[in-house]
Amino acid sequence: MDAFSTFQWILEMLGTITFAISGSIIGIRSKLDLFGVSMLAVITATCGGLIRDVILGIFPPVSLQNPSYILLSIAVGIITFCVVYFRMEEKISGRKNARIVLLWMDSIGLGVFTVVGIAQAYRLYPQRSNSLFVLAGVLTGVGGGLIRDVIVNDLPQIFRKDIYASASIVGALVCTLLIRMQVSMSVWMLFGTILITIIRLVAVYRKWELPKLK
Repeated sequence: MDAFSTFQWILEMLGTITFAISGSIIGIRSKLDLFGVSMLAVITATCGGLIRDVILGIFPPVSLQNPSYILLSIAVGIITFCVVYFRMEEKISGRKNARIVLLWMDSIGLGVFTVVGIAQAYRLYPQRSNSLFVLAGVLTGVGGGLIRDVIVNDLPQIFRKDIYASASIVGALVCTLLIRMQVSMSVWMLFGTILITIIRLVAVYRKWELPKLK
């Protein structure tokens, strides 16, 4: 495994862990049992990449070729469930902590998986249009959370609040520009991850939202 492949693998593991924690917290909030929480962790962490791979023509998808993504997600789901289960007495502070953890895990996962999706598309089709890179990145970033919200019968947050998908789109556009400027792949991936994460966090803490009708 070369240096870049190692770097991308580390990012993918980080994204898998953060999104698995995010899915686990949503599952616990929705009163799912241990199995349900674990499966929601897997869905949140892997479905974005699965959708991307289908669009890019990768069969079977990477998450099904390599079981480490699913196994890691299940492990994270079980650990998260156990941590919350054995600390249920901290109900008031626990809810606040859960919101903070959910926000950070969702934001980091969004940044990581957006740039990983772009990298996958670029490695397969380096001469294709910028729109393919942006689409692959955004779908990888928001796909898992979208399916997660639908499963727990909640209107997906990318359609109703916060700067979420928009942060992914902005970051994907910037990464695509850096690619065309021939910036080193590890540099634009790291920069894109940080940029998307910061946009998402700042938008939430400053209560930035896109216009909507009331």
